[in-house]
Amino acid sequence: MDSARGLVSITEYAKLRGVTSETLRHYDRIGLLKPVETDAVSGMRYYSLALDQEKLGTILELKQLGMSLDEIKAFLRDRTFDKSLTTLKAKYIELESRLRSFEKLKTGLGKMIESMEHLREKEIDIREVRFRRIKTREVLFSEEVTTGEIEVNRATILLETRLRKLAPIMGYVRYVLVFPEKSWNIPEHRCKVGILVEPGEINTPEISRIVGGHFACKYGYGHPLSISEELSHILEHCERKGYELAGDAIEVVTVDMSLTDVPEENVYELQVPVRKAVRSTG
Repeated sequence: MDSARGLVSITEYAKLRGVTSETLRHYDRIGLLKPVETDAVSGMRYYSLALDQEKLGTILELKQLGMSLDEIKAFLRDRTFDKSLTTLKAKYIELESRLRSFEKLKTGLGKMIESMEHLREKEIDIREVRFRRIKTREVLFSEEVTTGEIEVNRATILLETRLRKLAPIMGYVRYVLVFPEKSWNIPEHRCKVGILVEPGEINTPEISRIVGGHFACKYGYGHPLSISEELSHILEHCERKGYELAGDAIEVVTVDMSLTDVPEENVYELQVPVRKAVRSTG
């Protein structure tokens, strides 16, 4: 150490600042932070502790703000008060947006954990058909009606891509498959893929609505496209209870391959709108 001029070796400087010597060498290579002196014989780098030359503290603070090394280089180049103020104000706005996104993710993750805990603790009776009211939901649908696993997976990928363009960070979402009523008797059901979103979360004409109302609901396990048996159970139950089916079947995929590699652990709920059956007076 050259105490008279406030110079320290790269090893001492790295230890003082809590970084590695390799980090300082990298900053030197990319022109972000050059040593004050480099020994011509040994190649040892020396750094200054003088206030007007010590920039590493600023670099580390800017990294904490999420600035990239290129952004930091631009910030340190030809600095003025006004330039720094403008840059920091822009970063503040960016951080506010990121915090809102992370808060949304936190809320969504909490809902997902709550739903998973509920499923784990609740003994699901796949024979049970329940009637319940469900509110209107907003959904982003695939553009085409699909048939079969490959087409459904392709539609899902395209849908996720569209969704990221509309809202880069989403919270808790669930996939829905909507099976048109007229396709129920076809051996390989046709469906539209959708993703449920929170009301008002995405403001775009692409958002559709699943109208709320009275639904007959039944859980199922396994492949989400194998719904014939569940539909038959729902239909039989509704006939016994004096109801009739009144629209497309909606399948909410609650647990899928993103959460488990065990096919039998996949869980979905089939929801079919119903109404009181009109009795013939003839």
